[in-house]
Amino acid sequence: MIYPSEYINPSDDPNFGTKSAEETFYNRLKEELAGTGNIVFYNLILNLAGVEHREIDFLVINPSGVFILELKNGRWKVEANTWKQYIAERKKWEPAKRNPIEQLETASEEFFKFLKINNNNRPPVKPDSIYRLLLLLKNSKGSIQFKTDSNIIFQERAGEDLGKLMKLKTSSLTPNAIKKIETIVLQNTNYYPTFERRMEDHEKRIIALTKEQYRVICELSKPRHLISGVAGSGKTLIAIEATKIATKKKWKTLLICRSSNLNKYLSRVCSNTIDISTMYELCNGIMKDAKESGYTIESDQTNRDEDYLRAVLPAQVEEYLRNNTTKKKYDFIIIDEAQDIMSYTELTIFDKILKNGFENGKWLVCYDEEQALFGELKEGLDYIRSFSPNTAYLNVNKRTPESIYELACKLSGKTNKKSDLKDLGTIQTLSYKTTEEAKKHLFELVHNAVTLRGLKPEDIVILSPQNKKNTESIGTLINLQKEGIRGSYKIKLVNDGTFTPNQVGFSEIGRFKGLERKMVILTGIENFADPDLRNTIYVALTRATHYSALLYNKKADKSLQKLLNR
Repeated sequence: MIYPSEYINPSDDPNFGTKSAEETFYNRLKEELAGTGNIVFYNLILNLAGVEHREIDFLVINPSGVFILELKNGRWKVEANTWKQYIAERKKWEPAKRNPIEQLETASEEFFKFLKINNNNRPPVKPDSIYRLLLLLKNSKGSIQFKTDSNIIFQERAGEDLGKLMKLKTSSLTPNAIKKIETIVLQNTNYYPTFERRMEDHEKRIIALTKEQYRVICELSKPRHLISGVAGSGKTLIAIEATKIATKKKWKTLLICRSSNLNKYLSRVCSNTIDISTMYELCNGIMKDAKESGYTIESDQTNRDEDYLRAVLPAQVEEYLRNNTTKKKYDFIIIDEAQDIMSYTELTIFDKILKNGFENGKWLVCYDEEQALFGELKEGLDYIRSFSPNTAYLNVNKRTPESIYELACKLSGKTNKKSDLKDLGTIQTLSYKTTEEAKKHLFELVHNAVTLRGLKPEDIVILSPQNKKNTESIGTLINLQKEGIRGSYKIKLVNDGTFTPNQVGFSEIGRFKGLERKMVILTGIENFADPDLRNTIYVALTRATHYSALLYNKKADKSLQKLLNR
C-alpha cells in the first residue's frame, strides 16, 4: 500500500513538469515495495506543537520496523565533521544549512513523539524500531566516511534492491502494531484533509469518491434525485458537484440550506453564477418582490423567532405564490441539509419557483433524517417521494473517527452505522460542579489540544444547544485562561462559516450543520436522556474529524452513565 496512491507534486507548482528525483523514487517504491507487505507514505507532514513544519520524504512500515527515508539529490561531502554540498550554480562547495544526519535524527524523534501523542500517550512502537535511511543519489560510492549508530542506514547511490535496505534479520513489529501506526498516520496528517481543503481541492479528489457517491454524481443529469445519507457521508460534496454540472449546462440554479454558516461557506466555494440562499433569505426576497408589485402582506423581516422563521413567514410566501407568479423561476433547485427545510409549506414554495415544478422539473434533495432538529419529516418526505425521484442512500460516514461516531450513535439512541475512519480518535469526558470549575476544564481541554496534540486554536470548536450567553460552562467568557499557566485563548463566534486564526470557535449546534473541525467540545447538555436533544448530540459529535470532548454539569452524570451502560 502506498499513500497517496498516485504521485502528486508537493509544491503545488502549476508549471511543474520535469520528472523529479522524488517522483522517480516514488515510482520505484510503488513498484518494488508497495505490494509486498510494506506500507509507504510519501511527503508526510507532521503537525506538532512547537515545531513549525516537519516534512518526511518517505516513510516505510514493515515487520522489520519503521523506516524514515531522506533523499538528497545533490553532491555531498564531509570535511572536518562538517557536511558540505556542491552548489552547481556557483560551482563551489558550501557548508550545508542542515546536516542530513541531524535532520534525520530530529525527524525520528519527532515522529516517535507524534505516535505517542496520538495514541493516548502510549507509543505503538519502541524508539529502537525506528530506523533512519539516508540516500545520497548523486554521490560516488565511498565518497563519504563517517560513523553511524545501528539505527542509521547510509547508502550512496540507491541500491538496486530497495527491499534489502528495509528488511532486517529480526522482526520487531506485529501486524497489529503496523496497522495501528498506519491508522495514526492516516488520521492525523495530510492524508485526510479538512473540510476546507476537501472543498478547495474537489476537482482533484473526484476520483477518490466512494462508489456510491460517484454513482450519484454520474446520474445527476437525470431530472429528480432524493439522496439520503448519514452524517459525514458526502451529501454536501455531491451538492457542490451538482452546481458545477449546472454551471456547465448553464442552468439557472438555486442552492439552498438552512444554516447561515454553511450558506456563506458554500457561497465561497461555488460558482458566482449559482444563487445560494437560506430559507429565510429566499422567503424575504420573494416578499420584497411581492411588496414592490403592490401586494399587501403582514411581514416582519426583522423577526428571528423560530416559529416565525419556520412557519409564519413560509406560510405567507406560499399564500402569495398560490395566487401570483414569481418573477424568478429556476431550471434546477438543490436543497442541502433538507431535513431542516422539509415542511409541506416550505416544499410547496420550491414547487412553485421551479420550472415544471417537482413533477417534471430538475431537482436534488439531500437529507439525513437522523439530523433533523426541527420536527417530523414524514409529511415532507411523502410529498417528495410522490414524484418518483431517483433515490440513493449513503450509509458510510467518511468524516468522523469510528470511536467518536459510535459514541454519537449511543448517546443519541441511533442504530450504530459504519464509519470508514478506524482510527484512534480520542474522547474525553469532564464534569464540573461549579461554573468556575467548568471554565478551568474548558481551558485545559483547549490547552492540551494545542500543546500536546499540535492543534491550532482555530482547529477547535465549542458546540452547545444554547447560545453562548446561556451556556453554563462558558457564558460571557471571551478568553480562556488559567491561573499559573501563561497564555490564553480567545473565543470567537462562528457566524459566517469561517474560523479566525488563533481563536477557538463557538457555535450553536443548529448553526454549525454541514461544517466540521478537528476537535469538537460538546457542552451545554443538562440531561443526556432528554429525547429533544438526541439529534442535537448526534449532529454535534459528528462534526469532529479527530477528537471530541464532553464537558457537562455533574447533575447530568447519571443520565450519561446510563446511556454508556457503565
